[in-house]
Amino acid sequence: MGAPFLANPQAGVLYPLNWPLVVFEIPTAVKLAVIAHLLIAAVGAFKLARRVLHVSATAATVTSILFALGGHLTGKIEQVNQLQALAWMPWVLLSTHLQITASSARERTRAGLTFAAVLALQLLAGHTQTTFITLASAILWWLTSMLANSRRTNRVSAIRSSMTLLTFTILGASIAGAQLIPALELARYSLRSSGLSLTEALSFSLNPVLLGRALLPSFSRPLFTEFLGYIGITGLLLAITGILSNKPSRTFALPAIALSCCGIFLALGAYNPIYWALAKFAPGFDLFRAPARWLALWAIGTSLLAGLGFDRMVTVETAQRRRLILIFVSCTLILVTLAFVSTGVMSPGETGPLPIPAPLDIGAWTFVLIGALAALLFPSKARDYLTVLIALELGLASLQLPVRNLTAAEAYSSVRAPMTQLLIHRDDMPVPDRIFSMARLQFDPGDLEEMRARLNMILSENSVTLAVNATKSKEVLAPNLPLSWRIPTIDGYDGGVLPLRTYANFVRQFTPENKLTEDGRLREKVTTTPDNWLLNITNTRWLVADKLEDIWRNDVFYDLQFQVTLPPGASTNMKVVPTFLATDIGLVLSATNKQNLPLLGQLQLRLTDGTSHTVNIPPSLATGGGRIPLKEPMNLTDVTVYSEVDELQLHGVTVIDSRTGAFTTLTLAPYRIVHSGDVKIYENLNVFPRAYLVQHLPVTPKTNPIGKVTIHTYTSNHIVISSESAIPATLVLADANYPGWVATVGGQATTIETANGFFRAVQVPSGVHEIIFDYQPLSWRWGLSMSALAMISCLVGLLRLKHLRP
Repeated sequence: MGAPFLANPQAGVLYPLNWPLVVFEIPTAVKLAVIAHLLIAAVGAFKLARRVLHVSATAATVTSILFALGGHLTGKIEQVNQLQALAWMPWVLLSTHLQITASSARERTRAGLTFAAVLALQLLAGHTQTTFITLASAILWWLTSMLANSRRTNRVSAIRSSMTLLTFTILGASIAGAQLIPALELARYSLRSSGLSLTEALSFSLNPVLLGRALLPSFSRPLFTEFLGYIGITGLLLAITGILSNKPSRTFALPAIALSCCGIFLALGAYNPIYWALAKFAPGFDLFRAPARWLALWAIGTSLLAGLGFDRMVTVETAQRRRLILIFVSCTLILVTLAFVSTGVMSPGETGPLPIPAPLDIGAWTFVLIGALAALLFPSKARDYLTVLIALELGLASLQLPVRNLTAAEAYSSVRAPMTQLLIHRDDMPVPDRIFSMARLQFDPGDLEEMRARLNMILSENSVTLAVNATKSKEVLAPNLPLSWRIPTIDGYDGGVLPLRTYANFVRQFTPENKLTEDGRLREKVTTTPDNWLLNITNTRWLVADKLEDIWRNDVFYDLQFQVTLPPGASTNMKVVPTFLATDIGLVLSATNKQNLPLLGQLQLRLTDGTSHTVNIPPSLATGGGRIPLKEPMNLTDVTVYSEVDELQLHGVTVIDSRTGAFTTLTLAPYRIVHSGDVKIYENLNVFPRAYLVQHLPVTPKTNPIGKVTIHTYTSNHIVISSESAIPATLVLADANYPGWVATVGGQATTIETANGFFRAVQVPSGVHEIIFDYQPLSWRWGLSMSALAMISCLVGLLRLKHLRP
């Protein structure tokens, strides 16, 4: 509704690796992005293991496989921008290490420029929390490296390396300035501008009893993907081997050990008193939820240790081997025990309590444990056996992850009937009117059996279910499908720096309890049809609703979407389109008749011949309603309900021909139904245009537009409107009044006001005027300038490398 798309970092608009994907269909682009970034993660982990741990190419390959194809990264495939950002984590750590260990200014500068470049790429990928976690890991890497080399590192070199790291961190952020500055501006006006509440910041913490489920691969039913961190039982054995290696190995493996421990420690979140203090007092921690995402440190740390252990496996002495077996078996049994202890736990992201580990899981864990122990008994062949076990574990465990939940391409691309109705009207005018979908997904599509029969011939049962669920999402245009189909909506879901604080405060009026809606999921909060005036002023012409609350009574359908409350003497009118020959009027109503009047009210029926007839509503219908027979068949064009009691609540009206069983369901004003299938689409007959004139602000339920407004041009950044009014008025544009917009009236600059706490509005004199809105954000210009200067600095730095001593 007017928040700048580019400013939202999760859109990844400025991420260079997204640019080549725009020529592909969306599902293909997502697949390519996933494959490319798993490869980037694998290569980065490989190089990090080779350079830091000095392991063989085979051992580094093991590290890359465990990190890129372990549970943490493959579980993030359904969150593409998070996967894209995580892929750059090993590269950031590698360039951090190279800065710390550089022996010359030339090496240090080259490593710093690489650090700045990969940090900028991670920022542009669009998952800010991952960058926060990555920077924390870089600081931890620096601290542990200084500790590991304390004998050789003096205070001067420590300060120099820290300043180098800080300098190139600033440079990397500056390269991403074109994204970062607008994002910071957006964050300032976001619901998260003052940080999350402590409860929100601690949500999706890793319960310690879930460690078994999180760190063991599941072969039947994985834990919610936010909590996955496994590298396999075999990987665990190799990581323990890496830790127990001789002392020199432990020294340069100290950063990896620290990452592993810190990852588990911080992932506990709400179950860790120190994390409570961090979320309350430490900058940055209160901006993000899901502490479980710190498992990324565990994933990269243990993968590095596993690579080291792979190389050291054949050199483990007999006495040390016994200790290794004891520790490995103990750790594995503790995790298996925790997996059983977690039975019945209601974990975030799950639809119910966790079941007991399946026999398949128990059998697979036992098989891998025995296989790993057997490999220890044959040192010369251990690495070959363990390589096979790694492939089996990760491969089979991945079969249960969302990445394997494939379905037919039509799940995304096919057009359903409700969408067709909206697409027809989308291009009727310069600015398509908005929709609001409040439908739930519990309904069954009318062609469900045919769909299942057709898809069952080529897909598994699970894939068919996914296709059916996708079909239902398309029929109700669940967020964020309106974006894909270019149908403007008042609802949307982001989960990051959106929604705007002003948006959230405005749409709380749509909810029954006037409750603030976080993350923009308005449709999940709305239980009854919003007040019509709110839909009017937001330019919401189309309302999408389900039929779950509608009823069939005596083989007659009643649409109960709307409710009209009529005090004494009030009335409501419904058109009968097309005209209908009726013998009965069916009503669903409830009435309060404190005075025990002989009538609840009256029906005034208008016929095609222009005559009118009045029919009484008897008091016997006060609870639930019923049928009112007519004296003779009448060809109806209108039905008007009048109330004579204290309060008459009208829920549904249907005109019926009892001779044939035919009926027509009427829609309570001011709506008309334009589509009725699996879901219903109503047209709001009172809707205001995207831009309209009013006499006074704020806009209220009693406000009616005045004068004449025409929109000539409407783009994301430029809007041209002409207005005509006999009196001075205020032009309201039903879009967010976001910083950066400027306006002119008749060529003269004017101030943009905020209407109803959200909309753009300008004062317009009487007469005919041209109003122009232009989006000219300083944040974009400053950010673009910062990026340009930073890249020039990088270019200068690259040129200077030739003149620095090697």
